[in-house]
Amino acid sequence: MRTTYEWVAENTNSDGDIVDTCGHDTLAAAKSVAALPGCAVVISLRRDVGDDRLGIVDRQQAYAGDVCFDGGAAIPKRFARDFASLHRPAGNSSKEN
Repeated sequence: MRTTYEWVAENTNSDGDIVDTCGHDTLAAAKSVAALPGCAVVISLRRDVGDDRLGIVDRQQAYAGDVCFDGGAAIPKRFARDFASLHRPAGNSSKEN
């Protein structure tokens, strides 16, 4: 099985619903995504495990402020600095960066 990582930009509306997502190889590319009208862009790191025969068998996501992926996997050291640069706006308890 292969493990891959991808930076994800989510356009999220005021109700917290994800309106659109797109994946990127770099954090800089994910941060360059423009917000759709009425939305904020939320950046996360996605971890997929799978292969060509079975497809994705495990998908985990980590958002700003998380110490690991939502399924318990550790955030790899090669992503730690970029991941630590993500933040939530003051006073916001949602997943927004």
